[in-house]
Amino acid sequence: MDENFYASTVRDLLSTADEDQYLTMFADMAERWSPLFREYYVKNIAAAVLSSAVYAIRHLDVLSVPYLGITNNVSESYNRVLKDFQNWKVRFCIQIIIILCINHRYTTSTVWNF
Repeated sequence: MDENFYASTVRDLLSTADEDQYLTMFADMAERWSPLFREYYVKNIAAAVLSSAVYAIRHLDVLSVPYLGITNNVSESYNRVLKDFQNWKVRFCIQIIIILCINHRYTTSTVWNF
């Protein structure tokens, strides 16, 4: 099996509509995965997929492609942060700087290092 197969199955797990569907699909996928990938998935990926699947984040209203369950890209995320801070409320510059630093740290540690 190749990378595309594993990536496709993980994408399918991310697109599940509820936890029962996830568990059913996971059981089916785990049988088709190699033992090494199954172990890697359970140890390193499962928690992130569980917390990022469509059913887990639908209530947050952050899905840009609802049928895939993929959230916004980095540029759109920064744009959303800036727009949220502009809600015509007075904000201290330090608040904006802190949130941008937090976003930058998250982006460089999580998004670019996977």
